[in-house]
Amino acid sequence: MAFAVGPAKSTCEYILATALVAVCLVKAAAAPATATWWQPSRNEKFQYQLSVALDPDKHFIPGVQVYIVDAFDTPADAVAALKAKGDASAPVVPVCYISAGTWEDWRPDAGDFADSDKGAALGNWPGEYYANLRSDNVRAIMRRRMEMCRDKGFLAVDADNVDAYSNANGLGLTAEDQLDYNTWLAATAHELGLGMGLKNNLNQMAQLAPLFDFFVNE
Repeated sequence: MAFAVGPAKSTCEYILATALVAVCLVKAAAAPATATWWQPSRNEKFQYQLSVALDPDKHFIPGVQVYIVDAFDTPADAVAALKAKGDASAPVVPVCYISAGTWEDWRPDAGDFADSDKGAALGNWPGEYYANLRSDNVRAIMRRRMEMCRDKGFLAVDADNVDAYSNANGLGLTAEDQLDYNTWLAATAHELGLGMGLKNNLNQMAQLAPLFDFFVNE
């Protein structure tokens, strides 16, 4: 069973738990009192769907409010159609999945990465390599990805691979590098009016929970 842990200065309430993934709502003392971006509530249910492109007519599930889907593979019209399944009393929330910590050779923006932006390969994911979190170019690419999510109508971001420091990343990335980068990710998403989820990275949750809106652990 996947699990999520709440650190001392925040509480983590389960809103989804399956054999593969757990999603929890992070309630942090330092969170803004009136956020201008979406934040999940205790009663919302999540659908995590990456292997099949979203078809709102096929994949909408009555009673499920939050859908995490691929940012690139989901067009704006599908995002709009999904949101139209909800109403003011029960809105439907699309969340875009991006890999914020790797270079993926199949993505449309793969050519924007410099050679120096790429580190070691992810063992079980062909064509995917750790990204240099210290690179201004990598941050510019990730900002553009989040801007794409906003422009398509997504309301939040699920940023994957944000624990490179704890893996053989080939770039010498440290825990301090990761904290700095993840802090930047959350601030950038919020600046763009998007909620931000912390993916895995249990070891840094105590420091990062006050900056993020929800937590996903696989």
